[in-house]
Amino acid sequence: YTNFVNLLGWSALAVPAGIGLGAAAGREVATLGASLLGPTVDTRSAGRRIGDAATTAGINAVAGPVADAAVAGARRVLGPVGRVLGGRGLASPDDFAQAGVRASAGDVTGNPLTQTAQLAAGSALGGTRRMAPFMEGQTDDLGRAVARTAEEIGTPTTPGNAGAIVREGAGRAVQRFEARQADLYDQAFAMIGADSRVSFPRVQALRQEIAAEIAQAPNSAGARLAPVLRRIDALLADSADGGLPFGAMRRERTALGRTLGAPAPSASAPNTEVQPYLQRLYGSLTEDMTTHATAAGDDAARALSLADRYTRFNRNLNLPALERVQRQGTDQQVYDMLFPRSGRADAQSLNRVLRNLQPEERSAVAATVLDRLGTPNPGSQAAEDFSAATFLTNWNRLTRDGPAARRVLFGGENAELGQSLDRLVRVASSMRDTARYTNWSGTARIGLAGATAASIGNPAMDGDVGGVVQAVGLSLVAPNIAVRLMTNPRFVNWLAGAAP
Repeated sequence: YTNFVNLLGWSALAVPAGIGLGAAAGREVATLGASLLGPTVDTRSAGRRIGDAATTAGINAVAGPVADAAVAGARRVLGPVGRVLGGRGLASPDDFAQAGVRASAGDVTGNPLTQTAQLAAGSALGGTRRMAPFMEGQTDDLGRAVARTAEEIGTPTTPGNAGAIVREGAGRAVQRFEARQADLYDQAFAMIGADSRVSFPRVQALRQEIAAEIAQAPNSAGARLAPVLRRIDALLADSADGGLPFGAMRRERTALGRTLGAPAPSASAPNTEVQPYLQRLYGSLTEDMTTHATAAGDDAARALSLADRYTRFNRNLNLPALERVQRQGTDQQVYDMLFPRSGRADAQSLNRVLRNLQPEERSAVAATVLDRLGTPNPGSQAAEDFSAATFLTNWNRLTRDGPAARRVLFGGENAELGQSLDRLVRVASSMRDTARYTNWSGTARIGLAGATAASIGNPAMDGDVGGVVQAVGLSLVAPNIAVRLMTNPRFVNWLAGAAP
C-alpha cells in the first residue's frame, strides 16, 4: 500500500496510510484464516466488514503520527534539560557501576549547574535527610571498591606489619645474594684450582705508589696510609714463597669487600680518608685474580668475570638499598622510609628494594599501600574514615613524577588491574569534583532552614492555607523529589547521555 501511494505522489500520506491499510488488511487476513482453519465463524455482513476495516485503518493511520508527535514533543521538552544540566563528567555511569559505587547527577555530568542544583536541593530541609545518607553511602562504596581491588593484589595489613615484611624480605634477599655469590665463585675457582699459586704484580705496583706518596710527606701521609700499607705488606709476605693459594686470595678479597661495603655509621666501616686506597687495593686484587684465571683458560676467566659482575652489580645497587632498610629502627620506620607521609615515594629506591623481595612479599606491600590510600589518619584502621579526597591526594603523591612508582608497586603488565585502578581514580575524581560545591560550614543549610521556617510561618500566621501548602511544596516536597531524581540511576544515566 505504501508503495502504491508513493506512486501517486502522495508522499506526505504514505507512511500513515500504509500503516492504516496494512493494519486493516492484517486484521481481515487473520479473521479469514481463523474461519477457514478453526471453529470461528464470521457472522458480520459485508457492510459491517467494510466498516470495521475502515475503522481499523483510520485508527492506525492516526495513531502513528500522534505517537511520533508525542515523542517529538517529549524530546523538545526534555532536550534542553539534557543540554543544560547534562554532559560528561570525569567518570561515566559505567565506571560507577563497574566499581560498585552509586552515582549522582552531579558526578556523572561534571556540570557546574547540575552540581550547584544538587547542593541546593541536598541542603534544603526536604532534601538533606536523603542526600546526606547518599553521600555517606557513596563514600563507603568507594572505600569498599578500593579494599576489593587491594585484596585482588594481595593481603592488606598494617603499615607496621608491611614494614616487617620488607625488613625480613630484605634480610633474606641479602642471604640469597651471598649464597649465589659463593656459588658463582665456587664454580670459577673449581676451574682455576683453589690451591694454584697467585702472584700480585698489580698489588706490588700499588704498594710502590703508596710508598712514594708517603715519602713525600712522611709524618702526615705516613700516619694516614700506614693501615693500608700494612695490609698490602701482609699479603705480599704471605705470597713470598711462590705466591698465595688462590682460595686464600679469594677469602682476603671477600673480607676486604665486606669492609668496603659496611654502612658508613658502623664501627667496621673504613675511615673516609683510607677508603679510596682500600678500593684501589680491591681493584688491584681483582686484576691479579683475573690475570691468573685467564691463564687457567677462557672458561675459567668467563666464570670469574660473571661472579665479579654479579657481586659488583649487587654491591653498588641492591645491597645499599637493602642495608638501608635493615638500619631502620622500627618496622613502621621501614614503611615510612619507602612511602613518606608528607612526600613522594622515590620510584628508584622503591624498585631496588621491592625487586629483591619474593612475589608474595611484594603483593602484601602493594595491597597495603592501596588499601590505605584513602585513610586520613595513619594510625586508624584502613576501613575507617575513608575519604575520596585523601585517596586522590595520596594517589597523586604516589604518581607525582610519572607512573614509575605505580609500575613498581602494581606492575606495568597487568592490564586488568591497571584498568581497575584508573576507574577508581576517575570515580574518586568525579566525587571530589562534585564535592567542590558542598557547603561544609553548613551556612547554606542554616540559611535555607531559616528561609523555610519563614516561608511557612508567615502565611500560617495569616491563615493563608494555600500559601502554607505552596511553601511546604517548594521548601520540603520539591527538594526531596529533586534529590530522589538526582540520585536515581535511570535519570542519572539519561542525563549523562548514556541511555537512549
